[in-house]
Amino acid sequence: MKAVVLEVRNGRSAVLCEDGTIKTIRKRYAVGETVNVNANVTKIHTRRIQKIASVAAAAVVAVTGLTFFNYNYVMASSYVSLDANSSIEFVLNRQDMVLDVVPLDEDSEELTERIKEKDIRNRSLENAISVAEELLLEGDYLSEEETSYILVNVTSDSEDRTEGLKKAADAGLKPDEKGMHVVYTDSTPDQRREAHELGISPGIYQEIRTIEEEELGREPSLDKNTIRKYDNKSVREFMEDAGQMKS
Repeated sequence: MKAVVLEVRNGRSAVLCEDGTIKTIRKRYAVGETVNVNANVTKIHTRRIQKIASVAAAAVVAVTGLTFFNYNYVMASSYVSLDANSSIEFVLNRQDMVLDVVPLDEDSEELTERIKEKDIRNRSLENAISVAEELLLEGDYLSEEETSYILVNVTSDSEDRTEGLKKAADAGLKPDEKGMHVVYTDSTPDQRREAHELGISPGIYQEIRTIEEEELGREPSLDKNTIRKYDNKSVREFMEDAGQMKS
C-alpha cells in the first residue's frame, strides 16, 4: 500500500496511507517521500493523528486520487545530494521547493540538524544550498583559502527539471565567484535507490560508476565489495580518478 511521509521523529516515520489512515513505521524516511507499507504497521492513536494533522495541515487528505495540493506540494518529486567530504540530500516537491534535508552518512547528522534549524522547508533549492554552504564553511567541510571540491547529483522525473535544479544549485553555490570546483551529475530513481542500499550518496555512486566503466571498458555492476575499494577516498580524489578536474 502506498503512503506519504508526513513527519519523522525519533527514528520513526508517520505516514498517510492511501486508505486514509495514518500509521507509524520504525524507519527514518524523508518528509514528503512516497513509500510502500504493509498492513501490519502500527496505527497511530487519534490524539497523535490530530497533532500530526495540525503540523501537516492540508497534507492530511486521502492519497487516493491525489489532490492538487498533495501532488504538487507534499509529495517528494526530486532529490539533490551534495558531497563535500560530508554527504547530505535535499528532498524537493514538484514546485522545486525543499521539503526536507537528510544525512547520507553518520558524520552528516549534526550538519543536517543545523541546516533544519535555519528553517529551509518550503524555500528554494538555491536558498537552501546557500545556507548549507555557509554551515559547511563553519564546520570546516569547505575551505575559504583553498579550492573546495563538491559533487552535486540530481534525481528527478524529467530532463528539464534535472537541468533546472543543477542551475539552481549552481546559483546557490556560486562556484565561479568562490573558486570552487563543482561537478554536476544526475541519477535515475533506480540508481538513487541502489546508491542508498550500498550506503553511499548518488553523487559518489556516479563517480564510482564512471571510474569503474573506464577501467572495465563496459557499464559496471556495483556491489558492496566494489564500494569498499573506494572507502576513505576524498571528493577531490574521486574527481581526479573520474577525469573531471579542470585543466
